[in-house]
Amino acid sequence: MTTSRKRWLLTHPQEWAGASARFWNRLVAGDDRIRRETIKGSLDNYQHFLHKQLVAPKLSPTKRRRRNHLVRIFIDWWRGEQNHEETTRALRRYLHQTVAHPEPEYDLQSMARIAMSLGLFSVSLEFQGQAWRQLEKRALSTQSLDIRVRFIRSLLYQGHLHQALSEIEKINTRDLPDPLAGIVATMERYVGWCLAQDRSTGKVETLILTKEDWEDFVQGRDVLIYGPGRVDRLPSLGKGFVVARIMGPGVYRWSSRDDLVGNRTDIVYSIPENIEDARSEESGRVLDALARYSWVCVKKTDALRTSNSRAVNTFSPLYDRGHPQMVPLAVVDLITSGAKPYVIGSDFFASPLPYRPSEVRLVRGLDGKRQSDTGSNGGSFDRTSLMASHNIVENWSLTKNLFEAGLVTGDSGFEEVMSHSLSELMDIYDAHLGISRI
Repeated sequence: MTTSRKRWLLTHPQEWAGASARFWNRLVAGDDRIRRETIKGSLDNYQHFLHKQLVAPKLSPTKRRRRNHLVRIFIDWWRGEQNHEETTRALRRYLHQTVAHPEPEYDLQSMARIAMSLGLFSVSLEFQGQAWRQLEKRALSTQSLDIRVRFIRSLLYQGHLHQALSEIEKINTRDLPDPLAGIVATMERYVGWCLAQDRSTGKVETLILTKEDWEDFVQGRDVLIYGPGRVDRLPSLGKGFVVARIMGPGVYRWSSRDDLVGNRTDIVYSIPENIEDARSEESGRVLDALARYSWVCVKKTDALRTSNSRAVNTFSPLYDRGHPQMVPLAVVDLITSGAKPYVIGSDFFASPLPYRPSEVRLVRGLDGKRQSDTGSNGGSFDRTSLMASHNIVENWSLTKNLFEAGLVTGDSGFEEVMSHSLSELMDIYDAHLGISRI
């Protein structure tokens, strides 16, 4: 916590409860990130993770017994002792009991993310929905800015944009400290874009770190985001369109005979880990390939540090318990920069085969083996744990708002997945990934 934030709390005692609760949750749960190695590790390590997240020392004896029962439900599914349907029913019974035994919204969100990481998508959404309802009750009964900011985020995920704007207008009458002021400004800008109230472009410090040459390159142009999934057609694009692709482990150049634009690549989006792997590679073939593209856009930090690279920190404040996936990151980055994105080959993993053969990622390092056809590194819950880590609900919902506002379009796969409801999408994930423990 910054010194200015501490000073602000001293003069705003109504915020102490929210700040102390957040501090306690982080202290007890420790690192609450969903990691593949945790989900796929030993039983002892996974049980330790679940107890750390769900069975806090300050719980009453009754609640401790209930939480231990919840841990057993998760463990029985993890070990394969209950099937998907039986586990879903058991979790729904637990959730229904929260009417008589209320759970804090933060804990309900943790339960939702754990269920998602284990491929229990539909019931995960039910836990998340209960968390949103609890959060709304708290927001209506407290002046805590922290709670109200999280409530506004939940409205965005549910598509309640006008209500979110109303809440933003209320909160803007308050004295906002850093970093809350920047978070609220980001939410206001996002809602303004979705509701067509403010679609100005250009550099905005609270949203994106950019370079002037980048804006000159993309502003006013159509940008084809050529995702790694199946494609069926090339959309109608304006003259002078550019092509953006997603770099993955072992996937940094494109040479497929079936490519709809002849493997053209102007912009590459990447996570920093891919760049670090490239730097450690002795031959330098990856860095040489990246140098040929007009732009390399790196999530969070410019790990490449070249004349054609830039960091992308777009709209991370919109995420409550997740972080941007690469296609949503590219979509918002391009919209913010004044471009018109078109997405092909990306359906948020709603199809059984998430990657084209030429786009299948490597498991580890540049010399590792290829993933399976289902996009898994192997073992149970590999894909589902990654989707929970990003929080597919938050990523899909934020992109859907932009789609419905007409700010992004795409091929049939992208438009179909954007047409679903959240519950329909979770049912698809259960069928393709959850039941099979992929």
